[in-house]
Amino acid sequence: MIPDAFERTVRIPVQWIDGQWQLIGGGKLPELKPNVCAELFMPAIALAIDEERERWTAGETVVFLTAGTELLAQVNRNRVPGPLKEKALDKPHKTGHPSAYVPIKLLTDVSLSLIPGKKAGLAGGRCRVASLDIEVGSINEALTRISREFEPDRKSFGGSVFLKVFIERDSRLISLDDLRDQRTNVAALEAARPRDRCDSWLELSVSLSRVSDIWNAHQQQLASDAVSQRLVARTQAMPMPAGSNELLEKAASEFFDFRTKTLIHSDAGLIELMDRFHDRIDTTEEIQKLRGLHEAMDRAVLSAYGWQDLALSARCEFLPPPGVKQSRFFRRSAQDEKEMRLRWPDEFGQQVLDRLINLPDVAVDHEDRSQGEVS
Repeated sequence: MIPDAFERTVRIPVQWIDGQWQLIGGGKLPELKPNVCAELFMPAIALAIDEERERWTAGETVVFLTAGTELLAQVNRNRVPGPLKEKALDKPHKTGHPSAYVPIKLLTDVSLSLIPGKKAGLAGGRCRVASLDIEVGSINEALTRISREFEPDRKSFGGSVFLKVFIERDSRLISLDDLRDQRTNVAALEAARPRDRCDSWLELSVSLSRVSDIWNAHQQQLASDAVSQRLVARTQAMPMPAGSNELLEKAASEFFDFRTKTLIHSDAGLIELMDRFHDRIDTTEEIQKLRGLHEAMDRAVLSAYGWQDLALSARCEFLPPPGVKQSRFFRRSAQDEKEMRLRWPDEFGQQVLDRLINLPDVAVDHEDRSQGEVS
């Protein structure tokens, strides 16, 4: 879970007391920054439900790297003999010594053996080292052969493939160790779905949808109006659809799973990811897919309310926040662009709100109060 292998870490001893984590011996946890990621290590017997313990401790083998992937083996540039220097690539990466990197191309898939409580191991992975014109049976063997040729004055050759072999993504080098942690976290996510997320996929999908955004904005406006009029705003919880269905569960789980996996694979938190989601300039494959999955979930939520006509006509646009007028002749500033949101047009949002308000058992009223408090 630590994206930077050189990052300082802290170990905080905690105990589960009265439904929350507390420091062992008593006291609250130190205040944490937003979007902090961490891992919990504990004896499997600590999981209270047998069924969940079995799910979390089940081992499996998953595809880790596919055939055709190019890896980079790290060597010490100062040790590379003259004839091989031009075959060792320079890459920006934090290390304790001047490094260079030798390409390795996978000829077959590499699998990861996930064993709960242990670091996952590699299986398979025949590969080719073009600079040495050789094919070998594993990444480990490739690293040893590269080390022997590119660092001939070492007393021993090779090393840990997880720490010395990298994959390049978005101009960044990611060690196989970090990549292994990411894949292990994704496997744990898949093993735990969906009970650990929410009471139901219905609740999750509605809370993440644009229907919920519209309802929440309406409630905030009621509260603001009440304050200005020295009234108390009594608002009711958002009305829910009559029940879940297979389409809704599928759409919600696909969006939530992909968003969570994207967070696991990136250094950014949820806020940064959603800023990219609303940035019209960001057309990367993962953001485009996230937008598509969100729209599919929105349509499934509208259908769950019985509003198939709205589900068919729902379309998102990059627009200013609600209430901010946009002139076609107005040249937007960089700040204006940053505040743009991928959302439903106001007219469509109003249709959704009108139908929510007209659902049975939805009542919103104001009550006079001399102190002007809002509850």
